[in-house]
Amino acid sequence: MQAACTSRSVAVLGKLASKGVGVLLLLAIFRRWRKSQRADSIKKHFQQENEVKDTGCMTSALSYLPIYINTDKLPENMLVGAPLFYPPQMAVLPLSWTDAVGFERSCFITCEGPFPHMTANGKDPHDMSFFFLQYMQRVPFMQSTAERGLPIKQLQDVGLLCCTDAFSHIVTDPAERVVVIFGRNGPYFTSLVITPCTMPEKNVVGNIQLANQISLQDLQKLLDACCPTPLVDEIRLAGTSAGTLQGKLHIACRYGNRVVQFTAASALTVRSARDNEDFIFSLEGDVLAQKRIVFDAATIDALISGKTLDELFSCPGPQCMRVSSLVQLIHMEDLTEISHNLGNGASNGDVTREINLKVSGSRLLLSAGEVSVVFHHAHLGVHFPINSHHGVICEPVLTTDLCLMYYPLGSTAALPNAMMRRVRQLPPTWERSLHTDDALRHNALFHFTDWMRGSVPCITCDLSGFRCAQLYEEKDGMSCRTYVVPLAEEIMVLRWETSTCDWEQHLPHLQKFIDTLHLEVPTA
Repeated sequence: MQAACTSRSVAVLGKLASKGVGVLLLLAIFRRWRKSQRADSIKKHFQQENEVKDTGCMTSALSYLPIYINTDKLPENMLVGAPLFYPPQMAVLPLSWTDAVGFERSCFITCEGPFPHMTANGKDPHDMSFFFLQYMQRVPFMQSTAERGLPIKQLQDVGLLCCTDAFSHIVTDPAERVVVIFGRNGPYFTSLVITPCTMPEKNVVGNIQLANQISLQDLQKLLDACCPTPLVDEIRLAGTSAGTLQGKLHIACRYGNRVVQFTAASALTVRSARDNEDFIFSLEGDVLAQKRIVFDAATIDALISGKTLDELFSCPGPQCMRVSSLVQLIHMEDLTEISHNLGNGASNGDVTREINLKVSGSRLLLSAGEVSVVFHHAHLGVHFPINSHHGVICEPVLTTDLCLMYYPLGSTAALPNAMMRRVRQLPPTWERSLHTDDALRHNALFHFTDWMRGSVPCITCDLSGFRCAQLYEEKDGMSCRTYVVPLAEEIMVLRWETSTCDWEQHLPHLQKFIDTLHLEVPTA
């Protein structure tokens, strides 16, 4: 569970990666974080997002990842830690590796995805090498290695095998003393990163192991212990929460005297046209073969005349996703007929108000060309309008609980952001016997803050009709407001985070989000 403004040490890894920091510096930060974790108390099961609910059940924990490690096959000098999750698309599985002479290496497996649009062109080894090179070029902390033009080899070329197909290719970077081994499981990418490390020559004679040189025997045992996790479908893993990727964008637009309504998958981004653009709105996303499709006056006219979305936006290949699997036309309304009926005595009230009420019961922007976008997720129990010029929705899959991320100002790397998380099981230390505001504040402070290290402002308030605890924290240049909403035997957690220096600037965005957020009891 994500704590209010959790230790920023945990987030440093992702922050450095987003800035393109070198691998060695990133790994140094990772090692420092790991040492601090050992010193911290771990008595609170639900204090941080990066802790799995049952850390003693490693099999359960690994079911959230696209790779599984059979610890029985690991050599005695290797240990596997609990997974760390960095929504929206990354998880890290740390390993402790001490070699025969007592030298400790930093070793971990990064898992990224899903990327359903990224597929290799067949199984040809050369195609796969080029494919992994493209992957390195888009991962910030691997770009420096990719830029050096180092060869990406098959494992057998360096004297290794992976019979489970969890990993297939390897690149060594002597300049940074890093070895990266690549694998792929459907839409997920896995990278085994080891440092400081150099690879011995394939045909070395003798048993002398040089400084920083890896033991191929130990590395082979690690590869033998790694298995790809079976996918439940094309994207979901065994531990993926029910309701993941089930959120919907509800789009309503007016063209002439007609109101047209669509639903779209949350993997898409809606962009309404600006003043100098001659369309109504566009849909963007990597899941689209075209990356972007535009809805203009001709598109709406064609849909009204009976054309289908797949006819208007054809699929260039058999493997691409059909537009109709992502977007559905659900309603068309002729406002001319409504206005005519109202004018003939159907109502003596305000005509605009009556049109708003008649059209599918939704509040529509009736000025010509305007677009209304609302996001609804029944499994999370949230409903709120989206900024149609900048807003981005993301539903993470690599996470322990059902959650949602909203970036009102654009890119998934930008602040501020809002995270909504549904925790289906109350922690064992949650006080259930009392239903007072004092008990609610105590529960929120105990489970969501480092309450022993300092006082945290906490009040009780109403959020969309639900009683909740509101927390505010500042730490390491970041500010975070958290709402903890008890729901019977579950918890809804809503976090708004931005940099402290921009808190006042972004406060209107927070207030607008809170004012327009509607909570409801989640579906099962």
